[in-house]
Order: sequence, then structure tokens, then C-alpha cells
Amino acid sequence: MDILIEDGNVRKHKQKLQSLISNSKKSIDIATAYLTETALLEQKKNVKVRILTSISANDILSGSVCLDAIALLFKQGIEIRLLDPDNNHFHPKVYIFDHNKFVITSANFTRNAMENNLEVGVSSDSPQVSELVKWYANLWFKATPLTSDILENLIGFQSKHQQTALEIKKIQNDYHQLKINYRQAKFEHHNYKKSNFFICNSNRKYSERSKDGSYLDEELMLASEHAIAWESYRYVDHMKRVVPGDIIFLYAKKTGVIAIGEALERANKVIPEQALKKSTSTNEWRIPVRWLTPKDDRFVIEIPDQAVQPTFLDISADKYGTLRDKVMAHFEHNLQKLA
Repeated sequence: MDILIEDGNVRKHKQKLQSLISNSKKSIDIATAYLTETALLEQKKNVKVRILTSISANDILSGSVCLDAIALLFKQGIEIRLLDPDNNHFHPKVYIFDHNKFVITSANFTRNAMENNLEVGVSSDSPQVSELVKWYANLWFKATPLTSDILENLIGFQSKHQQTALEIKKIQNDYHQLKINYRQAKFEHHNYKKSNFFICNSNRKYSERSKDGSYLDEELMLASEHAIAWESYRYVDHMKRVVPGDIIFLYAKKTGVIAIGEALERANKVIPEQALKKSTSTNEWRIPVRWLTPKDDRFVIEIPDQAVQPTFLDISADKYGTLRDKVMAHFEHNLQKLA
């Protein structure tokens, strides 16, 4: 099974679907709530392609479906069937290839999903594909085949209500003009002037690495939203000082501060069997954290390694004031640039 997570420049859904479509020999079955994509299917010939979807008035007026795209696919001989939007809130995104491979995902068969959206899904050749094949066949039987008359009526509806569609577009544009910077708002919401400050070392020196070179301990802290230390380490009492609302800098050796978080609870010690890090043989100290900043290479700020040698260090004292202010100002500035 492959996990498809859009987390970088390579569009994993598009890449995977292109490969599966290209290698399909007999059939491609697609179930999608919204439909605007055509390019992935343009060159596919001698393979039976079916698309199951649903089209509501709101879908047409909001642009969630593209009738031009549907018309193009229809003219190419692709079978399209529609479920009644008044009787079915049709929302799956399922792709089945040759009845032996499948993708289940958040990604509709739309250009935005393939090129822009934050999506996640799984691809598999599990024998359970047979259950999806039966599910699809049942819905296909219930659905109404798209005909040229139905398509003409849908296009006529779109033309008749073109002004309404333009008004909806204007409303969407007005909302975008608000320019809400959610990350900045979250960062500013925290009154860090009243907090104590700590640095948690991300353990790069001893961490295992993933195939792409990522540091697994660091990724664990960010993904699980915890600041973590594994025994034995110096300054255990510093970790015990943390209270909810305190600020924690996540520090990577020879790199700098890579993230800032707000402590949600006090530190908790657990035995290896209960640790978030499955490979540890020592007790694990951890603090639940709400990370206030995204992990982004542009945000990294270098600080002297000698200032943060311990695994976990209280930096609330006045002698660390310049360091604290420098880090906070740096992250605030970069978050504002994302607005």
C-alpha cells in the first residue's frame, strides 16, 4: 500500500494516477464528487473508462464541475453516469484500475486536486478491491447515463444562470480579499510576553533517518505535536518547570530554531512500551504542544550551538532575553510575509 500525501513540489496523486491510467489494460472506473479534469484521460484508448458522479445546480454555478470538461470526455466516448443530487449526497473519490488496483483519496478528479490542493489518499492492490468493484457496479446500475440531451440541458441551465454564477464568483473574490493570515493570527493570539521560554533539542545527532533524509525523531515531535526527550538527559528539572502556555523552541543542531510551540500540558514521563518513539529502550519525557508555526526552511533562524547544548533548557532568564526576542521577531516577520 502506498500513502499519497501532498507535501512538496511533486504532485503524488497526479503522478500515481498517471501511472495507473497509463498501465491499465482493460478498465478504469472513477467515482468523483466533482469533475473538471480531462488531461489524464486524453491519450487513453482501447480501455473502457467509466465515470460516476453527481451534478447539482450549486456544483454548476460554483464551478465545482466543468461542463466543458464533461462534454469533452463525453465526446471521447467515455461513459458517464449521474446520481440524483436530490437523493444522494455523493462524495466519494475512488479510482479502480483493471479490477485489481485502486486509489481511495480525498482528491476529486479535478485540476485543482491534481495541481494545487492539500490531499491525502492510499493506493493499493489488496484483494479487497473486489469489494470496491461490487460497490461501484451497484451504484453504476442505479445511476442515469449521461446523454447528449441531458448534457445540452445542463449547458442551457448554466447559460441561463450565468449572471448568478458571476455573482457567486464575486462573493468568492470578496472573501479572498479579506486576506486572512491564519498562521499569523494563531501566532499573535498567544500572549507570549507572559510566558516562560524553553528550548527542546530535536535530537538530530542520534536520530534515525528516513529514506528521504528526514530526521525521524524531529518528524515525530512535529507530527505528534509533542516536545520529547529520552532518558538519560541533563536538566530534567527544566522540563518539569513547563506549564501550559509556556513557549518551546524546537532546535535542530547546526541548523537553528525550526519551529515554535505553545505547551498545552505539563511534562509526562512514560515507560518505553508507552512511548511515541517505538524504537526507544528508555523512558520518554514529553509535553503536548500546539505548534504555532509551520515547518518551513524559510523560517529557520540560526543560533549559536553553545547556547543550547542541553537536550531541554529553560531560557526564561534575562541572559537569554536577546536570543528570545531575536527568534520571536524572526518568526513573526516571516509569518507576515505569507499574508
